[in-house]
Amino acid sequence: MLTHYVSIDLEMSGLSPVKDRIIEIAALRVENGKVTGRFETLINPNIPIREHITEITGIREDMLHQSPEIHEVMPKFIEFIGNDILLGHSVGFDFSFIMQSCYDLGLGEVFEREWYGMDTLLIARKYMETETGKNLDKLCKYYGIEEKEHHRAGSDAEAAARLYEKLCGIYEKDGEFEPVRLSYKPKKQTMIAAKQARFLEKLVRYHGLEQDTDFSKLTQREGSRLADMIISKYGKIRH
Repeated sequence: MLTHYVSIDLEMSGLSPVKDRIIEIAALRVENGKVTGRFETLINPNIPIREHITEITGIREDMLHQSPEIHEVMPKFIEFIGNDILLGHSVGFDFSFIMQSCYDLGLGEVFEREWYGMDTLLIARKYMETETGKNLDKLCKYYGIEEKEHHRAGSDAEAAARLYEKLCGIYEKDGEFEPVRLSYKPKKQTMIAAKQARFLEKLVRYHGLEQDTDFSKLTQREGSRLADMIISKYGKIRH
């Protein structure tokens, strides 16, 4: 059983590390079974939050308006993790969002080290009976682990840590739960198309907004994010 690790959980605007955004991030430093540090914050993604994401997470768009943006959060988050092993339920999925965000922000130093993780989902799939559901809420109910706020990052990070300790107590023998190497190849962002740039220019003029950004230098994702933000706040172009 690991004596020193960081349990993480993220909430996102969708399932794609390239197209979607992190909207909440949490990490708990655990040493000898005790939480010795906590990092937790909502993140303003500057895009509309779809209704079904709010239904799942309870995170509303208005809750994010005054929250820090990803460029403010990620360097502090990486510093908090340090060289610890990451633990989580489907930790590789969260890791992909972390690495893609670091790549987009130019935090190249994170790719110079080796990352390792302990995945409670993989442990449960390997050792538990097949008829038992393996998502985090079902496993917590199965083992009587209380979740304070399901699908909120801080609560899920804490639940994953407690689930890990429970699984170790039942199934681990002779330290056989070994961390696995985590890897993710970030996707390079495609530059904005001329048609998309013209639409942004038209949208800005239509709403009478001041804008000194050179749209031709944005990526497609940045352009889409900016368009979504303007439309969300000011509305569509009415013909």
